[in-house]
Amino acid sequence: MPLNPKITVPKFSLWIIIALIAGFAIGFALEYSKSRRVQTDLDQAQAELKLAEMRDKLTEAHLEVLARNFGNAQARASEFFKRAQALTAANADPSLQASPKSMLQQRDEITRLLSQSSPDAEPKIRQLLNEVYKATAN
Repeated sequence: MPLNPKITVPKFSLWIIIALIAGFAIGFALEYSKSRRVQTDLDQAQAELKLAEMRDKLTEAHLEVLARNFGNAQARASEFFKRAQALTAANADPSLQASPKSMLQQRDEITRLLSQSSPDAEPKIRQLLNEVYKATAN
């Protein structure tokens, strides 16, 4: 015998199923939005890491130039420019491409000075390092 004569067992079961489906849909929507937010945070952290690694390579090149290790400095600078090139190619946003493009314009001159073991490379790298720090400042 049903608990309430006006609501039969099949109608009660239908309401339970509808409530379960609604609960699942709400839970799914909440978890999906949380997942998207976490993914956005992860993407931002990975982009910041790439910028920090790029900045570190140029800092290493500058330290090598100060120590007059021009071969090592050239290798570090080459790695910096390679990462700047990859960053420029990977970003579709023009505002993010502007800084690496301007940095890449100095590549030939810095590479030439480093290959000649010229002390004139130090001010150029220092200037580029200052630009990189300004561009990557948070």
